[in-house]
Amino acid sequence: MSGGRFVRCLSHDGAIRVLAVMAPEAAQEVRERHKLGDAAAVLAAQGMVASLLLSAHIKGDERILLEIAGLKPKFVFSGEAHSDGSVRARFSPADLDTPDSIQGRLVAIKWDSVKEVYRGVAEVNHDSLEGALQEYLVQSQQTRGRVRIGVVLDEDGQVSMAAGLLVELIPDRMEPEQFEALVQPLQEADLAEVMTAFAFGSLLGSNVEVLEAREVCFQCSCSMERVEATLRALGAAELREMEAEDQGAEVTCHFCGSTYHVERSRLLVLADELEG
Repeated sequence: MSGGRFVRCLSHDGAIRVLAVMAPEAAQEVRERHKLGDAAAVLAAQGMVASLLLSAHIKGDERILLEIAGLKPKFVFSGEAHSDGSVRARFSPADLDTPDSIQGRLVAIKWDSVKEVYRGVAEVNHDSLEGALQEYLVQSQQTRGRVRIGVVLDEDGQVSMAAGLLVELIPDRMEPEQFEALVQPLQEADLAEVMTAFAFGSLLGSNVEVLEAREVCFQCSCSMERVEATLRALGAAELREMEAEDQGAEVTCHFCGSTYHVERSRLLVLADELEG
């Protein structure tokens, strides 16, 4: 199921790299799966868009995990994006008041199929996740660029806009001072208007050259096979104890909310396999 679009392009004669995300359907999927209130839904959608923007530089089987631990207000966001445009996210608690500012910690981890490739950490003390991501890119990745993230709920509480824009200077293609002057208006511009102009091929007064466009979709990698692999890691004795005391096992994926039931007989089979 499509949940939006991810577009990578160039502008200003190849001097500026632009990454754009439009993912209202995927954001609404997160809201519905985790039964989020308005304020939580907005923060979750912002985090999901940030995860997708950070996925712009991954490839193949790599994935990016973005975790944000809020201290004020207290919340936890986890979002995982893959190079194929699939994304999954969770947010808790489901209800909180709309914050005036956000304090906490941001961790971005890049993985491949074997190991952790990169980990970046940044403190969060901003009025929005947009500001936190901006500081992370500048401080942790030494990137000269501008970030915009916007989320809008309609009168029925549906996510009508979940969009993000990352504009980066390509080294040695433009003077840094010229770039800063060029992107300064982007900070105060209405993001909906910016994204509308972008959809028609224009950004910051220049045409854009699309390099890649792919669908974004909410997709979780959980499965019964992964659940059983997790159960095997507990050991045969623990599995036999679960069979006797709990009459089976029930595992709920914290990303998508899917629940997997493992029958007593299957627990015994797994235990027998572990014991050879």
